[in-house]
Amino acid sequence: MTQPLQLPAQQSLIATLKSLWPFVQPDLPLLCASASVILLNSGLNVAIPFMIGKTIDTAIVHRQPELLLWWVFGLLGVFGAAFVTQLGQIAMMGIAGQRILGRLRQAVFNHLQSLPLTYFQLHPAGDLISRITNDTDKLNQLFSESFTRFVGSGAVIIGIGTVMILLQPLLAVTALCMTLGLLIITLLLSPLLQRLNSLALTTVGGLASQLRDTLQNFKVVIAYHIQHFFAQRFIDANDISYRSAVKSGIANTIVIPLYDAAGNLAVLAVLVVGLGLLRQQLITLGLLISFIAYTDRFYQPLRILANIWSNIQGSLAAWGRVQQIFSEKTEADGEATITQTAAPGEELVSFHDVTFGYTVDQVVLQQTSLSFAAGKTYALVGPTGGGKSTFASLLARLYRPTSGEIHFLGKPLNEYARQELSKSIGFILQDPVFFSGTLAENLKYGNFELTNCTDDQLLDQLINQGLSEILEKFPDGLKTSLSAQQQLSLGQRQLAAFLRAILRRPILLILDEATANIDTITEQLLQKMLATLPHSTTQIVIAHRLQTIREADQIFFINQGIVQPAVSYEAAISLVSTAKRSS
Repeated sequence: MTQPLQLPAQQSLIATLKSLWPFVQPDLPLLCASASVILLNSGLNVAIPFMIGKTIDTAIVHRQPELLLWWVFGLLGVFGAAFVTQLGQIAMMGIAGQRILGRLRQAVFNHLQSLPLTYFQLHPAGDLISRITNDTDKLNQLFSESFTRFVGSGAVIIGIGTVMILLQPLLAVTALCMTLGLLIITLLLSPLLQRLNSLALTTVGGLASQLRDTLQNFKVVIAYHIQHFFAQRFIDANDISYRSAVKSGIANTIVIPLYDAAGNLAVLAVLVVGLGLLRQQLITLGLLISFIAYTDRFYQPLRILANIWSNIQGSLAAWGRVQQIFSEKTEADGEATITQTAAPGEELVSFHDVTFGYTVDQVVLQQTSLSFAAGKTYALVGPTGGGKSTFASLLARLYRPTSGEIHFLGKPLNEYARQELSKSIGFILQDPVFFSGTLAENLKYGNFELTNCTDDQLLDQLINQGLSEILEKFPDGLKTSLSAQQQLSLGQRQLAAFLRAILRRPILLILDEATANIDTITEQLLQKMLATLPHSTTQIVIAHRLQTIREADQIFFINQGIVQPAVSYEAAISLVSTAKRSS
């Protein structure tokens, strides 16, 4: 359920820098210091050809060895200062770039965490990972490398151009005559470069999504022997990425040969014109050599700027993709706290004309109105894709209704702080998710009452709630590792998931196919665990195995977004069978 990858809107460098300002501002002093060092380095590089020309005219032509020695020492000093300042600018910009990158990635990740779950249903995880890592790194290169070279090269070009005009206007015009045409070509190519770079980055995101899906489900790939199928899908995605990268690579480098040719022609023109001026004794040999060096040095940073400009277009494209995340509206959290619970039999949750769809054209639940009482067990049955899991996700506020309201303890669900709902609503999935760490750490994640508990204190909690015998099913008890290297059985994972949920003492517990794929003995253990919950806890059970919901107080049949309440167990079996046959 993913949207086609879309190219971000193109934007200018000025607009990009403005939008990046909040991330750059904290390092502004360091950036200014680096810019000062860059300008100093550029001034030193501009001075070198002039000093070489003076050395030739004053020391070599007039054969003054002592003066030549002083000029050599002077040049060595300038070379050393240029070396030190270049190291300084690289170090300062590298530090600033990494700091900006860190802030940017943190901001993107924080914004992602505040987006509604529907956003992740519609966007490939691999593409989002590519935006956080690859695209933000492009922006880091903009500051740590491109900005340094851009400012330095720009200062060198301006300095050299100014010096050449002051020294000999005719030679200066000869040397600079190619630059206007190069500038026009570069500006005309900029929109194409940005579009091709954006396409290349987007296809890299698609390739990352394809690779992630294959590796994440590799067990299934092996089990069904469909390596060739996924291999072909990866080949196709890789081929699309390759062709996009080739196009952007060619476009990014196509101007470099033009700058090389223009620089060579300019040097040749300066040499021809300069020899004529030298014959007329209008210039000195040293000045001609200085101009030849200046011309070469003038077009060198121009070539660098052309390369940098293509990198900047890539950075603009990357920022456009990152900005697409920032442009998504965050899901506002509520502020209400849960200070009381409903007594058994009182209304706990109610739906009021609730409609929900992942998109405008994909409505999953239609104008549903019903209620759940505290302390009762409800079952949701229906065919696959009928809307059961979506219904449960709405209860847990993983999704928000497109229209209508859901009330919890008499207030709209959206008014509660998410932390409050996390404490009061438990959600157990068919395939529970755990993080690398021990069983104890996973039981404490998100449980604010147990966050600072030691393992011994957690064990006491389990003993007090009659849950300690469950630890016998784990090889190392609370210290059992849940890392990828030590895989737990599905039964063990469900036991851990039930422990995690029940330790919260939830007001509402949702079980989404939680016992679908486990053995009878484990299911009996899970039922014992559920029996330790307070009598006021409401349970909502989604089940395909209808025998597991025989004892439910009320059964709801959900199909094609329509909820039919208060059906009997026999009627539920009949409705599910009919729906399966019709599908």
